[in-house]
Amino acid sequence: MFKMIFSSYFATGCSQVQLALSFRISPSAVSRIVREVTIALNDVLADYLPSPVHQTWINSEKVFREKWQFPFCLGAIDGKHVRIRSPKNSGSSNFNYKGYFSLVILAVVSGDYK
Repeated sequence: MFKMIFSSYFATGCSQVQLALSFRISPSAVSRIVREVTIALNDVLADYLPSPVHQTWINSEKVFREKWQFPFCLGAIDGKHVRIRSPKNSGSSNFNYKGYFSLVILAVVSGDYK
């Protein structure tokens, strides 16, 4: 259930209160789940995702401008539906327009596919 709440929070833009009502838990529990999962992901991915500094943004824009003729771009984003089994008692909350249950995975990449 933690994955569902965390994914829903970042994928849908719903407020924590809305998610609490949807999952029938308290808003403080949603807040705790989002905070703990975010900290855990940061700990695991810290070595792979460096903290951006001003020069990082400048270099990224330069690559997009020179390599792709796309000025003022810092990253490209795309998403994919990942098929999942229907969670118990979820109704149609993860049912997508393609006709199956899924979670949406989003990624942001640099001009060099990183």
